[in-house]
Formats: sequence, C-alpha cells, structure tokens
Amino acid sequence: MAAAGSAASRKGLGRAKAWRHVALATSIALAGLPAAAQESGSTARSEAGRAALEAGSKAFAGGKSGHELVGQTVSGPASVLDGNQLVINGQPIFLEGIDAPEPNQTCLDRERRRYPCGERSIDALRNLIRGGEVSCKIVAQDKFRGAVGTCAAGGGDLGQEMVRRGHAVPYGPAGSRFVEDQKLAKKQKRGIWAGEFQLPTLWRRAYGNQPRTFAGQGLCLIKGAVEADGTKRYYRPKEVGYDRVIVDFDKGERFFCSVAEAWDNGWRQPGPTCAVKAKVLPDGKKRYFLPGDPEWEGTKVNYPKGDRWYCHVGDAVEAGFRRCLIKGKRQPNGKKLYFQADHPKYKEVRVDPGGGDRFFCFIQDAERAGFRLAPR
Repeated sequence: MAAAGSAASRKGLGRAKAWRHVALATSIALAGLPAAAQESGSTARSEAGRAALEAGSKAFAGGKSGHELVGQTVSGPASVLDGNQLVINGQPIFLEGIDAPEPNQTCLDRERRRYPCGERSIDALRNLIRGGEVSCKIVAQDKFRGAVGTCAAGGGDLGQEMVRRGHAVPYGPAGSRFVEDQKLAKKQKRGIWAGEFQLPTLWRRAYGNQPRTFAGQGLCLIKGAVEADGTKRYYRPKEVGYDRVIVDFDKGERFFCSVAEAWDNGWRQPGPTCAVKAKVLPDGKKRYFLPGDPEWEGTKVNYPKGDRWYCHVGDAVEAGFRRCLIKGKRQPNGKKLYFQADHPKYKEVRVDPGGGDRFFCFIQDAERAGFRLAPR
C-alpha cells in the first residue's frame, strides 16, 4: 500500500510539474503574440489563448534545459517576459547580473505619485531590443530561474543598459560589474531612482507574485523604519520624525498604505507602549479600552472587523473611538439599570445590544435613555 501511495505521489507530482511547464510555455507563446493581442485583454487575447496554449506546449517541448545550453550562444528575434527575462526561439533566458521590478510592482515617482515601474521596466527592455535580433551567451543554469545569459542587441549589453537607464539593479556576484552604472543612474535620477522604490527581492518577499492594487487607497506614504536597536516603528506624514526617516529598502524598511497594514506587519508607532484597545461593537459603536479598564483583558482586537491597537488615546479618539465604560443593562423584570466601573457586579454584566443593552460614555446619556443607577 505504501509503495502504491508513493507511486501515486510521484505521478501526481509529475503532472503538477508538467502543467507548470505548459503554463510557462503558454506565457512564452503569449509574449510572442502581436502587441494588439497582448494588450487588448479581451477578444483578441481570448481568441489567441487557445492557439497560445498549443504553441506554448510545443515551445516548451522544443526548448532545452539550461544545463544543455551552458557555453552556447542563442540568437534570434526575442520577446520580453519581464524586465530581466527574454524568450528566444522558445527558450526563456534571464539576463545575468540584474534584477528588475516585477511586472505588477509599483513605485513612487519624484512627485510621490504611484506608477507601474514593473511595466516601465518591461517597456524599457522592449525599446532596447526594438524588434531586432538578440544574441545571448548562456553562462549558467540557475536552480530557480533556469538559463542565465549575457545578452546583447545592437552592440550593447542589455543588462548593463537596463541598470544604466534606471530600470534594473545589480543582482548577485555577477552584478558587481554594473555597480558603477547604478551609481550613474542614481546620480542622474533615472528610472526608478527618480523617486522611491522597493528592491525587487524585498518586494517579492512582501507581496509574492500576487497582484497588488492601490485603487482607492491613495498614496502609500506611511514610513516603516527599522531603528538601530531593531525596533520597527512607523511614521505618518506630519508626525514628529517623519521627515528625518529615509526609507532604506536594503534594511527591510518599507512604505505602508495604512496604519492597519503597518501593524499587521509588525511595525508600531513611536512613543509609549501601544496598549489602547479599540473595538467595534456588534451595534457598530466604536469604543476604546485602557489597561486597568474592566473590559480591557477580555477584549479581543479583530482587525478584519475594524478593531485596532493604538499607542495614544488621541489616535483612538481621532479615529472615532470613545472610552465609554458605563454599562446599560436591561433586567429580566424590564428595568433598565446602568453600572459604573466601580460597581461590585460590573465585571459580571455582559452587554447584549440585541437585548437592548448598551455602553454609555456619560451618566446623563444613560439616564436620558431611561436607565437608572444600579443599587449596590
């Protein structure tokens, strides 16, 4: 039975690998489609999809492994998959020594507006090729990426040009020869160096290969800094310290679109211990609790429901949360009583909004709603 299970596992793994190969090859075939079919995203691409799948399967079947190609030169018309990967005669090849923004990666320009730097990188490589012939000498077989080569078009090294124009960065030991090109791009504020960006390696670690949309979120301007002692702190625009923080992606620092996103990733606000619990109650009311409040220990912060941690009471109040500890409880006999925090039975009282119970911020609010002070 174990042997049969093992065989089945190997068979399933083989099928999975085969489908990944076909998917890669289909991408290769789609990359070779006319620009109109690639960009339409609707009818043209749909009609081309079936043919691309078949052509992709054939392209993969005809391709060689990186090991077979090491030391050889591959030449011909090229298609661009992303800012550091080409396809020549059905063979995917990574440009040696560079890394480029992912196709769905975004950056900030000099005006701090978000733009698709991944797409810009792809366009830059396409412009360097300009439909001409590309020649790549395969120098290595990368464990994860496949064939890696030094490629040239029109007499220029494509990897070097991508770094020099600010659309890629040096990558790995082979990238050391492009360090001076990067310094020049940075000095002249070309490409991604005109604004702010996250290194592709860190971007992939943070977001994987899933598309990330910023629609409706505006600019992601919250700075996540890593202090000298390793503490992670976030700074919002106009806060003390914001202007002094220069986001260093090499240190693992980054930008966030919201305070909630910063919290979820382990960043905290500078200042006192962040111990203010802000809770959205079932009736939609927003309350915050401080350490020592009877409700603090039992309150669970649930981000998807709108709950938050805050470092300062002012931040909670600014977000619409209130510290309302007076419990209004409808009794079985119909009487409406309110309990203050120092009442002996306060902790036993459970507020059920569905049963007419509620929290109050002020005694007069409770009495206005018909609740009376609970006897001790």
